[in-house]
Amino acid sequence: MGELSARLNREGLDIEAAPVRSEQLGGLIARIADQTISNAIAKKVFDALWQGQGKSADEIIEADSHHAAPAHGDNKSDHAAPAHDAAKPEAAHH
Repeated sequence: MGELSARLNREGLDIEAAPVRSEQLGGLIARIADQTISNAIAKKVFDALWQGQGKSADEIIEADSHHAAPAHGDNKSDHAAPAHDAAKPEAAHH
């Protein structure tokens, strides 16, 4: 990941001293590969991992999804909303 190399260079660190562990980086790459997040969001998640704001990429993504309003109709949380409505008794009768 180019962001890792850039950050290591900027901070003057060797890979062994990076605050992001290989497991965390692997989890982040997996979320890019399965298109859970975009490259732009991945950079934000990487930054949060670097700063120690979460134990994993999934934890940061999940926490962010609870705080962010969907900007586009392609947000995966948009697809989950009907399931919540269907669970409500008044929605089931309509």
